[in-house]
Amino acid sequence: MHAFKRLLLTEIRNRRNVLWILLCAHILLNIAIIFLTAHTSSDQLSYLMSLNIALLCAMLILPFLRSFSTWRDEWKQHSIYQLFVLPVPRSYLLLTKSLVILLEACMIFTITAISLWIQYKVSHGLLFRAEPLITIDGPKLLFIISIVLSSISIVLLCAMSLFIGQWVGKLSLLLTFVSFVAGLFLWSMVFSLFPYFFTVLVLTIGLAWFSHFLLEKKVYAE
Repeated sequence: MHAFKRLLLTEIRNRRNVLWILLCAHILLNIAIIFLTAHTSSDQLSYLMSLNIALLCAMLILPFLRSFSTWRDEWKQHSIYQLFVLPVPRSYLLLTKSLVILLEACMIFTITAISLWIQYKVSHGLLFRAEPLITIDGPKLLFIISIVLSSISIVLLCAMSLFIGQWVGKLSLLLTFVSFVAGLFLWSMVFSLFPYFFTVLVLTIGLAWFSHFLLEKKVYAE
């Protein structure tokens, strides 16, 4: 566990400067939206929720891209060998990198949630109804867990796709792209046939296992 903690802290430290810039930019943009909310008449507030959603989606693209680049940078900078010779299970490498990406996404969501709450207050409750957001029941809790598992599975799908590309070697970028698109297609097909929570749980476990298998048995440092 001590080795895992050190790996996690190292990964956060390597990412901290970009993370600070990203979070500060997100905070400043949300402050601008709060200012707009406070100075917009009640009959013109509808566009602000679309603006909040657009900003959130734009910010979440960065952790999504990080799911690919965090591993690809290791090969580009030839630091993957140092990672592979560390006396730790490779599952630690997969887990720490995934956790930092998810932590980044959680911090973006947290800033957005705080911003929405402030907007709710300054709009005197006219921007949106707070009850559906603050009321927690069984189905809603299950939905939240499903969203978290979906985020984890997307991060693992990105890693798995890149591992497949590195494993084959030739045309690695093309194979990474094809693997990711094929994975998304399969993911959407399975979701259309089976219950959501059960499906996302099974897919997350399956992606975690296969990503670890590729990292442990098929992917090597060049």
